[in-house]
Amino acid sequence: MIRLRSVGFVLGQFLLVLAATMTVSLIFADRSRWSEAYPILYSVGLTAAAGLILRLTCPLPTQELSNREGLLLVVVVWICASVFGGLPFYLSPYYGSFADAFFEAASGFTTTGATVLDEVEVLPPPLQFWRCFTHWLGGMGIVLLGVAVLPLLGIGGMHLYRAEFSGAKSEKLKPRITETALSLWRIYFALSLAEYLALRVAGMDSFEAACHTVQHHWHWWFLHPHCQRRRLRQSGHRIHHHCVHAAERNQFHAPLPALD
Repeated sequence: MIRLRSVGFVLGQFLLVLAATMTVSLIFADRSRWSEAYPILYSVGLTAAAGLILRLTCPLPTQELSNREGLLLVVVVWICASVFGGLPFYLSPYYGSFADAFFEAASGFTTTGATVLDEVEVLPPPLQFWRCFTHWLGGMGIVLLGVAVLPLLGIGGMHLYRAEFSGAKSEKLKPRITETALSLWRIYFALSLAEYLALRVAGMDSFEAACHTVQHHWHWWFLHPHCQRRRLRQSGHRIHHHCVHAAERNQFHAPLPALD
């Protein structure tokens, strides 16, 4: 029997983490145009409220999640990530329907790279960064982040790990699944930091460097279509582009897109 309330408790934790990640976009909010950040602020409030309700109404699981509960949780987490992650887009005037906003968020979290917009440059900086940041979160895997968090709550994460990563064996990279997840995130973060610093040295401003960094790892074409090539035509950026992706192919087997 599937313990829906146990799944609800863990889902609430995921939503709280998702709400926290949304606040990162506020770094790029212009104080003179603070209204541009309202979609992010409202979305943070709604997502955090949903997470708190689930946390307060669902008890902490006393046993490790079963295989079925892990499978259900993975499905629900990805759907809710796209629903709540799409709220900033839906609450902005740039997307015509919730379906468009849901598609945009799902495209980011699943590292698909598609968009419903003809000109993504019209988005204000906070929304533009969140759009790119969904790709960074989805590139490593939202569920993998949860796998690192669940044991801290007293909940085993192995069933969730197996449900998310088909073909996962009982053998682990390290004795504890939490250490495995944290190790992967450390590598991911280190590559991202290296890329950001390289872009800053090459001459990009902080906003463009941040957008390229959080999006660059998994689907380069999700970025500004005009900004991509204009910036990367400079020799320093081209060298950086190939070096970073060469490192990523070693670590994550990501494809290396070519520049014209």
